[in-house]
Amino acid sequence: MTIRTFIALDLPEFVLDGIIELRDSFFENVSDLKWESRNKLHITLKFLGDTDENLMPDISRSLAELADRYSPFSLKISKAGLFYRNGKPAILYLDFLENEYLLRFHEEIENIMENFGFKKENRKFKTHLTLLRIKNDRHLNRIKNFTKLGIDLPEFISDEITLYRSILRPAGSVYQPIESFKLNNRRNNGA
Repeated sequence: MTIRTFIALDLPEFVLDGIIELRDSFFENVSDLKWESRNKLHITLKFLGDTDENLMPDISRSLAELADRYSPFSLKISKAGLFYRNGKPAILYLDFLENEYLLRFHEEIENIMENFGFKKENRKFKTHLTLLRIKNDRHLNRIKNFTKLGIDLPEFISDEITLYRSILRPAGSVYQPIESFKLNNRRNNGA
């Protein structure tokens, strides 16, 4: 049997609070946008898709070993941006300052998952957090103005990755954590 899975870098609660506060204050009079829920605010490191359940113990063991070799990441949100589909804005996201250490970590995840039969991503990894999937042109000017904001949320340490299950439902996907892995706090080279 297969389950839909992905690997994500979790964010501290105070960062999630800051993101939601920023979003809600800018869009305070707009009630008909369907924002990503708080429990979906994370940095996707690798979308695995359909995963053989028999592989799960080995995938978990590999992620635990990887997490033990890496220190927590120092990250900072730099701005908001838009991903386009067919020339139209499709996703509003938050962008992060580039972090070479995180890029190496991501590359290791790609290599490990390739050993389990998952294809490597062709595109360069872009550290981002999806805020909103844009369904229509309503509020598009407001959304575009949000991308022009100077975002000044504090730098933070992200110290945990999670293997998630994604369950598709008519109202949208639901994410369930399968297992979380704390990054190794004994070393200091992640900041």
